[in-house]
Amino acid sequence: MRETYILIDEKSCALKAEVSVIMSGNSRIDELYSYVKKNHDARKIKDESKEDEEQLDDMLKRLDSSLIVKLREYQQDAVKWMLRRELASPSKPSSHFESFVFDGSNVIYPKGGILADEMGLGKTVEVLACILSHPYPEDSKALPLEDSSLQVEQPDNVGVSRKTDTLAKRMAEKVKGLGKKRKSSELKEESTEDAATKKKKFGINSEKYASLRALYAQHTSSITCPVSVPCDNSGLRCFCDRNPANDELISCDMCHASQHIVCVGSPSTEEEYVCPWCWTKKTPVRSKSTLIVSPNTISSQWIDEINRHVKSSSLKVLFYEGVKGRKYIQPKDLAAYDIVITSYQVLSVELSYVTVEEESTRKLRHAKKYHTPVSPFTCVNWWRLCLDEAQMVEGSTTRTAAMACHLHSVHKWAVTGTPIQKTIGDLYGLIKFLGIEPFTNQANWFRLLDDEDACFRFLAPVLWRSIKKDVFDQIGVPPQTVLSHWLRFSPVEGYFYQRIHTECADLFKQRITKLINPELVKIKDIDRSRLSKILMPLLKLRQACTHPQVIRGKYLKFKHTMTMEELMSDMVTKAKVDLTNALRAVVSSLNGLAGINWIDFDYSATIECYRSILQIAKDYEHVVKIDTLQMIHTLHNLAEVLENHGAGVPHTIRDDTLKEEARALEEDYLKKTEEQVNLARAHSVKLTRMVDEIADGRPLGYSSWWEDLLGGLRDDGELLSRITTYLDDNKVPGQISLSQRMRNLPATLRIIAIWLADTDVAREDAMKYLAKLHATPKEDLSSAAINCHLTKQRKNQRKQNSKKVCQLCMSGNNLKKYEALIFAIIEENEVDEELFDSKAEVAVNDRNKKLLSELKDVDFYTVKKEGNWKPSPQEGVIRILASYVKTKRLCDDWIQDSTKHLLLLEAVRKEFKSLRAEWQKISNLVAAKDEISMAKLRLRLPTEYELGEGSSTSARKKQLEVVNVLHPHEIPFHMMLLEGELKSGQLNLKRTAGILMYLKNLQENGNTENEPCPVCQEKLDEKWSVLRCGHCLCFDCIPTLLMMGSLGEVECPMCRLRTPKGEVSYVVANSRGDEEIKNHKLVGSFSTKVEAVTMQLLKLRSSDPDVKVIIFSTWEKVLDVISEALKANSISFRRLAKNGLTQFKNGPVTALLIPLSQGSKGLNIIEATHVFLVEPILNPADELQAVGRVHRIGQTKPTFVHRFIIHNTVEEKMAISVDPDSWSDGNVNLAELFNLFKMETAQKPAPVPQVIAD
Repeated sequence: MRETYILIDEKSCALKAEVSVIMSGNSRIDELYSYVKKNHDARKIKDESKEDEEQLDDMLKRLDSSLIVKLREYQQDAVKWMLRRELASPSKPSSHFESFVFDGSNVIYPKGGILADEMGLGKTVEVLACILSHPYPEDSKALPLEDSSLQVEQPDNVGVSRKTDTLAKRMAEKVKGLGKKRKSSELKEESTEDAATKKKKFGINSEKYASLRALYAQHTSSITCPVSVPCDNSGLRCFCDRNPANDELISCDMCHASQHIVCVGSPSTEEEYVCPWCWTKKTPVRSKSTLIVSPNTISSQWIDEINRHVKSSSLKVLFYEGVKGRKYIQPKDLAAYDIVITSYQVLSVELSYVTVEEESTRKLRHAKKYHTPVSPFTCVNWWRLCLDEAQMVEGSTTRTAAMACHLHSVHKWAVTGTPIQKTIGDLYGLIKFLGIEPFTNQANWFRLLDDEDACFRFLAPVLWRSIKKDVFDQIGVPPQTVLSHWLRFSPVEGYFYQRIHTECADLFKQRITKLINPELVKIKDIDRSRLSKILMPLLKLRQACTHPQVIRGKYLKFKHTMTMEELMSDMVTKAKVDLTNALRAVVSSLNGLAGINWIDFDYSATIECYRSILQIAKDYEHVVKIDTLQMIHTLHNLAEVLENHGAGVPHTIRDDTLKEEARALEEDYLKKTEEQVNLARAHSVKLTRMVDEIADGRPLGYSSWWEDLLGGLRDDGELLSRITTYLDDNKVPGQISLSQRMRNLPATLRIIAIWLADTDVAREDAMKYLAKLHATPKEDLSSAAINCHLTKQRKNQRKQNSKKVCQLCMSGNNLKKYEALIFAIIEENEVDEELFDSKAEVAVNDRNKKLLSELKDVDFYTVKKEGNWKPSPQEGVIRILASYVKTKRLCDDWIQDSTKHLLLLEAVRKEFKSLRAEWQKISNLVAAKDEISMAKLRLRLPTEYELGEGSSTSARKKQLEVVNVLHPHEIPFHMMLLEGELKSGQLNLKRTAGILMYLKNLQENGNTENEPCPVCQEKLDEKWSVLRCGHCLCFDCIPTLLMMGSLGEVECPMCRLRTPKGEVSYVVANSRGDEEIKNHKLVGSFSTKVEAVTMQLLKLRSSDPDVKVIIFSTWEKVLDVISEALKANSISFRRLAKNGLTQFKNGPVTALLIPLSQGSKGLNIIEATHVFLVEPILNPADELQAVGRVHRIGQTKPTFVHRFIIHNTVEEKMAISVDPDSWSDGNVNLAELFNLFKMETAQKPAPVPQVIAD
């Protein structure tokens, strides 16, 4: 296999290749395969007898009349080996029925083994040849059931979840050649022995149960054959829930329970009939069938392969879809097929139906409506069991492996091109499936693995493997070339990746530091759940290399695939937010320093700090603005210090307008909230007018229709039942249901009347207090609120002494009462915070003190009332009354009044929402006035009263709660702290401002050509470089600065901000790169990798319109993004789901998008000639499976594998720094993983920078 490395410049896909040959693989695995091959070659030469060879040749001659294709030499060798394994027995030893000594005992190999030919060598044909060469013997008595070497091991603690709503279903049947429904008479009836003589290994209890059942049936039943009777519920035991009168029943000969004929699939009433549950108690029926289990994606492919390679009418085939419908396939029917094909998904589901309902299960009060179906799979002793892509059962604890252990068969085969995914230990699942004792015990298996020589000798007889390089001259498949496309991020993607890289590196470091000696810990030694968390940052970083939207949790606001322009816009927005935060931190530090200098009477330094803020505001006004409250603080205090202590300080023109500017900012700040109050008030007035129009001067009771109804009825049980049912179904959590109080109609009438009256009063009070808020000056409201709830918010506690509640709180309390009446409010248990005050604690006993102290640090005792805007239970009762009136058509006036009444109640609820919003806006306005007052405060020394001279402890406590007070001894510390914060803040401000300039420069790259280079003053026409600060330099000047830079950094000649050499970006305006692909115009703006994949597809299609490409990715989201790019560029594609594979093979479809986990195994897609691996694949076995989809027998064209790797990212690190074998074995330690997060920030100086096309 040739490997071609291709450097593709960003967004240009220019191919510049150099060819080299690579070889990789796990050395120990290769040694095993080599040992197996030498072992088989030696036995073929040395131990083969002429008699055995003639017998095998005779068996292969049968293929001439049934198999269309002619087996190649290596395929004939494989089939002969399979036949030897099936024909061998302990009574007839042969060279391939081996004995292996372990712990002093001989290990007997079963009939079967592991067929592990490399992908694309025709394992399917080899299996079909084995089936045709060695069919089930006509004389069934020649092979008693006990001859099977399989001892079924019941897996321990297998979780069986029965779903009683899952029923049996008739499976779709595909019969080779005939294409018609098979009649029951075609089934060859098997001779059935008595259940007492054919003992199933279920244990003594089950045997006794079966014997008693048989004895009971013998003495109580006079019926000797199945009887069809009209449908009757008595004795019915079926897994459906229907009982139509015209359905016929059939009675079981063993238990005499009845089932619907249509449900159990009984072909005829003339045959002996056994129900599905009794089948599980019988000895499994002998079968001539070969059961083939394959991944769901390739199950139908087996049908196609049989049609292609097997002559017509040679085999009868059933495609089994599982016990999940309303019909059941009898085990005898299954046994009559030559081949039964199913999927691992079906096999996993069948595990739920392998157990039968026993009489000892919990008794139910009523008979079951329908019974759980049982799987017929375990009732058949299959002639041959083949697991295709058998690596699916590697894990011995999976549901698939558990179900495989339940199946009975004479011969067992594990068919896989990659039997070993990571280490030789992966074979344990297959060894357990084959049932080779004592190595089904994992402890014995591990002991065997420790002895490499013994392990190889044990595996050699049961494993067969041919590889392409050894039989390449026989298969006639053209060579496969691997092309590695090395890409570079665009500047915006590079910036995004750097941000994600920093986040992920910090998170990864944080997680591994919790482990002891992480440099010694290997990933194979970490449990799966913890390893998943540790590797999550690496996963996010790998996803960031493909597209920002692929990262889980990123950019969920974009319903569509995000373009790079949208990414750029989002990055600019985030950079503005970062710059605003950095500016706020600098201004806060300067304001703090000004306050401290004022305390020290250094007024000139105070004025300098405030003027520095004004200068910063001017410098950045074209980008972001300083926070309004911070600006008010600066202007107000600067005006005050100039007015009182400005003598000797140089005067500026702006000094005369400082107060006016501050006043204008205050008015503008309040104006926004006042406008919101006015809008909310107008909306409330509109809804109130609507309520008044509907009420027409009436109260909320509207009329007496509900009173007349409830008062006029006499013990109407139907109405009362509907009311109580509604109240119980809609019970409000935390409250007692009204159904306990509405036990009769008079009680209901009383409760509704009281509720309507209370609601009327609450509505009037709420509106009255809101009107008072509007009439009271906002300054008075603010002053009262400061002494009430606003002060509490700042202290985060209640005052111990009770004071008069402000108007705003009173209005809010009335609204809460009103809300509790018209909505369903969830009230939680209230624990008063005052209970935790010292005085309250003294009042309680010691036991309560202990409980309270335990609760102090718990968060669940907070007071909370939650509403969900659902109508109150009382309104729900009124709705039921209105519905009752309409249903019974009691009175037309009642119907009209009830309709208007409901409209009125709904309008009232809408009005309340507006009233609540209006109150909230007023509260915001009051808070805004308080915020302005607070913003003007500056740092100061405590007053004498606050110092607590001669005062109580409470006064000193109050002084500690004032946040803007500093004691003299605290001043030096805070001065040093603020100066340090100012320096770091200024550096951060420059950095964030540079990033914003940088991103905006990239966003406006087309307009940069008119700007001159700041060094040589030449215009930036087509090519320029961009530093991290956002300044641009021409290509003639940047090499000099690169060579002059020290410590791997470049200093900007404009702002002196240093940029790591690796982060200098180079842009070529309006260029797609290489001439070879300039004609392939790309539609849309996607990520670098997605564009490279799309561009490569366009290039391939231009040279070959009928080209077919398979695109593999680890993540579905990547395929979603690629599909959007393909749509935009009119490239036809299909997904693997539904009929996508068939349409890709047979139709004019260019690309097939397949998730690596679903489609990399077993598929035969020789119609395609190109395979795209969107990201590096860590598991070499998965990569081999993926590329093997096209490079296999039947392929007549050269094939190509394209790898897409982003330069200078974690992908490149993983491709170069980490050995694939180490990944496979799990020998990568956490220190090596952390090295993947280290970015190269320095580059060697170069006279000419590398160009990245834009």
